[in-house]
Amino acid sequence: MERSFEYPFGKRWVYASVFMSAITIVFAVVMFSGEGSYALISYFSFTFLGTVAVLILKSYLYSLKACEQSEAPSSEDEKEIPRTRRWSFILLLCVAIAALFVPLILLMVLEPLWWLICITGYVPAVNIPEIILYLYSRRSARKN
Repeated sequence: MERSFEYPFGKRWVYASVFMSAITIVFAVVMFSGEGSYALISYFSFTFLGTVAVLILKSYLYSLKACEQSEAPSSEDEKEIPRTRRWSFILLLCVAIAALFVPLILLMVLEPLWWLICITGYVPAVNIPEIILYLYSRRSARKN
């Protein structure tokens, strides 16, 4: 089964993702170049692994959303949708609150270099999949 979906955001979101990713990568390269090649290799490895993980998660969620929109809900399904959305919202809220404390926890647990690698690698790891998924959705739309 080929996963296809319509990209849910506009071109402005993709442009913002390109800008944020580029600025963060340039900042990281300038900052970590003084630390040696080990820091740069660690940064790009962390960013690559994060990008792959977020890309897999986002492509799954976007294709799941497209499948849900294409299916017409029955009367029994309409009762389940609010309950599912409520739990999804609660889970999302808990993850968002936990994400606020992650930098503080990382600062207490990791050395400053690794903390900076994790923080600066997070931004492109979340934004680069948006660019890839946008290009993929455009390519899929051209084929159809």
